[in-house]
Amino acid sequence: MDTGGKIQKEQKISLEKKVLAVRVKHQRSITILVLASLRSTVGRIARARVKALDFPCDTAM
Repeated sequence: MDTGGKIQKEQKISLEKKVLAVRVKHQRSITILVLASLRSTVGRIARARVKALDFPCDTAM
């Protein structure tokens, strides 16, 4: 009876480790996606500013 409980506990621990590993991988990919989107957004803002500097009369109107 005791050995069965021990095996079950070990299986649970290994399952938790697997879930944790998947979560870490998932978080990494999410972080990469967020960074990429931030970069593109910053790039867009910079380009918009450059365009605004090129055409000051458009922004004044």
